[in-house]
Amino acid sequence: MKVQVKFEAKFAKDLRAIRDQKLLNKVKEIIDDCKSAHTLSEINHIKLCKVMSVFIVFV
Repeated sequence: MKVQVKFEAKFAKDLRAIRDQKLLNKVKEIIDDCKSAHTLSEINHIKLCKVMSVFIVFV
């Protein structure tokens, strides 16, 4: 079973506004890493956001 990855619609809209190709490539790499992970421990720079009980990846 893989890690479940979900994004808000606003996130996709925010990504479309980014013009820095290097930054977009880094975001894509992080998303791909998250999608291919089988456990949260396989994702680098992850932190639990206790207010929302979700995990957020920090680069």
